[in-house]
Amino acid sequence: MYKPNVILSDSQITQYKEQGFLQLPQLSNSGELELILDIYDRIFSSQAGRDTGNYLDLGGVDAEGSEPAMPQILDMIALAPELEHTQLRANTLAIGKQLYGEGGNIKGDMAILKPARTAPETPWHQDEAYWEVDKKHRACSTWVPLLDVTLEMGCMYYLPGSHKLGILPHQRMNNDPRIHALQIVVGCTDLSTAVACPIKAGEAIVHDQRTLHYAGPNLSDLPRRAYISGYRFSSVDRVAGEERDFAWADTERSRFTDTIEKLK
Repeated sequence: MYKPNVILSDSQITQYKEQGFLQLPQLSNSGELELILDIYDRIFSSQAGRDTGNYLDLGGVDAEGSEPAMPQILDMIALAPELEHTQLRANTLAIGKQLYGEGGNIKGDMAILKPARTAPETPWHQDEAYWEVDKKHRACSTWVPLLDVTLEMGCMYYLPGSHKLGILPHQRMNNDPRIHALQIVVGCTDLSTAVACPIKAGEAIVHDQRTLHYAGPNLSDLPRRAYISGYRFSSVDRVAGEERDFAWADTERSRFTDTIEKLK
């Protein structure tokens, strides 16, 4: 078993609590990254998990036989159990515990691939907008690129302090009910202070489940490969008077949303 080797400073924890995200140095070594990259490419090339709903097109209509615009695989560890025994996972768990407390664990991991020159943007959204409306959550996601990610390749953008806004109104990407991805309703908040986060392979960005984030299109000649792990400290039932209405999920739940809920 790997032991974590990342200890957050008081100033880093304060920054995270104020801004809702935090960029971190290397969580994995180059040899381990190569191993993860090999697993990643093998799983995507075989479209593993398609029969169980774990492989989908996050940014397209997910039509059978069509080339996916932004392929995504949920629950990567179920397809490659060796991912559980890595320095990266040990550090991801340690970061979650330092930010949210010892009582949580990693709940679900996923991978998103943005093909070279063709992948669309990932629209502004909050992760919790995909989750169960009848629960209160405390959680974060750790986003790790397997290759250096520049502005041109589609790096992440974050809106500092947006985790304090509550859940904003969302809709399906491009208002198309066939697309799995969600996006906030245009004009519902000011995005002018967003921060771009170019990042090196093996580094990480951790963000709260309510922090608004976005990623640009991949305009580079290389596919953008990202591996994401979720840390869930708690999910508890809401009590009377705390009900919320996620209108964007009230009609037909997508395979993406249904599969996410199975992982929690």
